[in-house]
Amino acid sequence: MPSTVLYDALSGPRSSWVRLCDQGLDALLPVCLFGVPLMMGGRHPLGHVLLICVAGAMLLLWCLRRGLSALSPFSWTGAEWLAAVGVLLLGLQLAPLPQSVLVRLSPAIPSFLPMWFQRGRGVLGTWPHLSLMPEETRLCLMLFLAYFAVFWVTAQRIRAIEDVERIFRYLAWAVIVIAGLGILQHVAGNGKFFWFYQHPYSTTADAVKGCFTNRNHFADYLALGIGPLLWWTLGGNFAVAGKAKVGVSRGRGATSAGTAWSFGGKSATSGPFASHPQEGQWLRVVLLGMVLFAGLLSLSRAGNVVLALALMITAAALYRGRILRPHAFGLLGFAVVVTAAALAIFGRDRVGERLDDLTALSWETLDRQESRTTVWQNTWRAARDFPLLGSGAGSFRFVQTLYEGPRSHAHYYSHAEQSYLQVLLETGWPGLGLLLCGWVLIFLRAGRASRRGPNPRHRIAAVAASAGLAAHALHGLVDFVFYVPGLTVTAVTLAACVWRLADFRTGTDTAPGPEGTEPQGTHRRSPFFHRPRIAVTAGSSAQSLSIQSSIARGTWTPTARFLVWSAAAICVAVLTGLLVADRIPAVLAQQTWERYLIVSRASETASMEAWLGDDDESPPERLAEREQPVIALLTRTAETEPRWAEPHLRLAQAYLRRFHALQLGADNAMPLSQIRDAAVQSRFPSAAALDDWLAAAVGEHRRLLYLARREADHAVRLCPLLGEAYLVLGELGFLRNEGETELRQWTAQALRVAPYNGNILFEAGLQAFLAGDEAGWIDYWRRAFHAGRLHQMRLIRQLAGRVSPKHVAEETEFLLHVFEPDLEAIRSMYRYYRKSYPAEDLGPLAQAYLSALQAQLSKMENDPAAEASAWLEMHFVLLEMEDQGGALEAARRAVAADPNDYRAHYYLSQRLEEQGYWAEAEEHVRWCLLRRPGHRPLERRLAALRERQISKPAEVPVVAARETAAVRETGNAQR
Repeated sequence: MPSTVLYDALSGPRSSWVRLCDQGLDALLPVCLFGVPLMMGGRHPLGHVLLICVAGAMLLLWCLRRGLSALSPFSWTGAEWLAAVGVLLLGLQLAPLPQSVLVRLSPAIPSFLPMWFQRGRGVLGTWPHLSLMPEETRLCLMLFLAYFAVFWVTAQRIRAIEDVERIFRYLAWAVIVIAGLGILQHVAGNGKFFWFYQHPYSTTADAVKGCFTNRNHFADYLALGIGPLLWWTLGGNFAVAGKAKVGVSRGRGATSAGTAWSFGGKSATSGPFASHPQEGQWLRVVLLGMVLFAGLLSLSRAGNVVLALALMITAAALYRGRILRPHAFGLLGFAVVVTAAALAIFGRDRVGERLDDLTALSWETLDRQESRTTVWQNTWRAARDFPLLGSGAGSFRFVQTLYEGPRSHAHYYSHAEQSYLQVLLETGWPGLGLLLCGWVLIFLRAGRASRRGPNPRHRIAAVAASAGLAAHALHGLVDFVFYVPGLTVTAVTLAACVWRLADFRTGTDTAPGPEGTEPQGTHRRSPFFHRPRIAVTAGSSAQSLSIQSSIARGTWTPTARFLVWSAAAICVAVLTGLLVADRIPAVLAQQTWERYLIVSRASETASMEAWLGDDDESPPERLAEREQPVIALLTRTAETEPRWAEPHLRLAQAYLRRFHALQLGADNAMPLSQIRDAAVQSRFPSAAALDDWLAAAVGEHRRLLYLARREADHAVRLCPLLGEAYLVLGELGFLRNEGETELRQWTAQALRVAPYNGNILFEAGLQAFLAGDEAGWIDYWRRAFHAGRLHQMRLIRQLAGRVSPKHVAEETEFLLHVFEPDLEAIRSMYRYYRKSYPAEDLGPLAQAYLSALQAQLSKMENDPAAEASAWLEMHFVLLEMEDQGGALEAARRAVAADPNDYRAHYYLSQRLEEQGYWAEAEEHVRWCLLRRPGHRPLERRLAALRERQISKPAEVPVVAARETAAVRETGNAQR
């Protein structure tokens, strides 16, 4: 056909557009491998936008390239059905369903949301979605489409082994840069990512993380890229060419249209990412050592295990391919030496401690606090309640509050710390089956490519790519690596490489055949779509058969092909634009949201310090002013992205806190509970009458109540599992003429979705207390007491110090019996009581304090500093109880526990001096002076002790020194 030359020849008028498409695709792939992980692992909304943009641009350019040239390769991958089922599953979670259908598909939802499924209840209506967090599920659907677009386009454009090797070089460089960035941030950083970005919950000071907020994710990224990096370090395809020259594989086909598609008209082994066996080989080895050093400094135990696994798999493949010769072993040995030397200079002790946990081969050692065990058990319990279609992709953070135990609420779990369990919870057994099916297909193809590849070059590439995928799949057993876009997009890119490598038949690059046919000799069709016509039913017309065949084979006329694929490109562009526009508000809102989180954490810390100190009472004006910047940040966040549920809830709570503060300083200082009781008893005939009464009783700041109710209502409609939002709606129910019955219903609903939330338990206990239900308020407040330290402070402030000094012992006994506090809680109680009562009145509390310290000491092993600190703490309690002998004994045990502790020696010298052991006290003062030479108070004490011994020798029993020695021997034996 004459038009074929016009449209497809590289010298034709459209060749420049074809080359632009090729160059654009070549430029977008490094953005996936490096740019997306750079956006905080892709978890930041900016990373979501970048991923969607890149995936859409890749698909757009591929459609344009397909329309401009019939020689643009196209074939079904066989993975399309996985994407279709995934989209169908997520779409079903988002679709509004009738109540009868919803109850059948997810019977657990009505049991958790009774107020949404009550007949005749007009306040909330009926919850219509299978997903309990629809906005998060929408985001997961967008990311899923982006992942598949990257996979599919990458699979389409891989037509020769050089394409895979080019991806390897991209990934190797990305791993090197991110690892180097992580080391620089950790060694010479200021705690902020990139030296300017302060994350609310993560810092670069505790471990090497690169641009990931979690060190495990950073190590997983290194594991994904370590195979290609090792391949590149040892020479890449040139190492294989030592036995068979690669000129055959890249010579005659270098000018073909297939090569032009892959490299924009350039050789795959040229350019800045090319591998040269001799040039810079030692530098590549040093860079490999740097990456291994960064992986160790990540202090990720599971991450280092999968990193070592991927490294060994790739090394085994290279050895089998006869690339790991003595010279190569020497290079790897040099990399190990570089890594060991770097560790000797920096980080050896911390890395050794983390690796010691691995060598113990004990799960109790690896999970000392049982945090992972607890969250896994809770996730499995939750998954059994949502077996068919799950609770909604992205809903774990809120669903897990339904199942967490009374001791786990102080811990914050955003993910299940196990990717497969979280997928099972959020998407049910169909979602987990789909994930496992995808892994099985990938590894089946990896096995076929590594065993039946046309030559060692193909087989080594298959193993190098699948090694990282195997590490990623195994790491998902102990972490949520599947939920990190930067890791997932890297994994799907490697999966596309493995997928196509399994299709290669020969090791030669042959130009594509005539128009409308596949390149011969490069790959075979997927068995799932070997004949596109089988998808057509028997009743289809001949015209539909022709269209199906034309789409699959590309046998349309150039004009028709150009129009169809241009229309497809326009659809892709429009869809990408809509998705990006949908996520832009989240990017803008994230800035103010993170600023709020930082301000909120600083405020909590300040409140804690003030409570522990003497200045725990702030004036009402100061409390009200403190909420102003918080309200401003939250208002901006909620207005920018109104579909986020949590900012609306936090804003409602901020409005209520400001209202309480203003009420404390008002002339009519009525708390909200009294205002509610008065409004309920008055039974106003209309909302206008109620507002008039509030204007007279409260004043202008009554509007804060209406604003709080509006934001809480918005929050529960976005996410029905926000228990504290129901609490706000119940407190403000009097604005809708609701009474005590409705208040109890709102509280019950809040407890149903968050049974161990400290704020909800406290309010439920307060309602039971006011209602005279003693058993109820004791039960609620006991559970609230164990929900976190802030709730302990709140309850201690609420209950402690309500009696006269002669009855304080009975009060403390009652609180100890009811709440069963641990050491941290007893410590807080003791400090609070000591502000108002002398130590002699706190006998039961002091004895409980000492018993808790003794119990902690009995559990300590090989921790001299902590042991000495506990003995000193006991020493201070005994000193306040005027037990001089006990205080002296505790100080001696502190010195015996840690002979290098300055504070222990200092306080022991004080007790010895007070009790007349001047000679022994002089020894400890001298020890302190050796550590702090020139310290004037110590020098004066030493001189005074000498004068006392000269002028009036102390009657020091000879057994004192022996007792001290015995105490030291006892401490050494305990250690």
